[in-house]
Amino acid sequence: MTPRATGSVVDEPRAIVMNEELSDESRLVRQFQALAFDERLVLMSLLRDAQRDEGRGLSITELAEAAGTSRFTTSRHLGVLRTAGMVSAARVGTRRVHTIRFAALAGIEDWVYAFTEVATTA
Repeated sequence: MTPRATGSVVDEPRAIVMNEELSDESRLVRQFQALAFDERLVLMSLLRDAQRDEGRGLSITELAEAAGTSRFTTSRHLGVLRTAGMVSAARVGTRRVHTIRFAALAGIEDWVYAFTEVATTA
């Protein structure tokens, strides 16, 4: 079953800016802020599945249809994810195809792993 986004309100922080000068903690906070909406989690899941199963990214139209939201809402959410450095977009013909930047998620993985490591030794 395809996950569906709930609602269409985009209520993200206005100034999420990712650059190399941010500390690891600041980068992690901004990534979690970007993931703090159900709709964005759905988009990340759809992109992950397309990259894993089909080896390709998805256009805004494909994502909007699969998530059950408008292209405008999808575009706004993708913008937040791109600004957080977690998604990239490339022109393929007349379309912009979005893919996950898996290397950018390493900080989240490391942070979560530190907790699971403690839990298994406690």
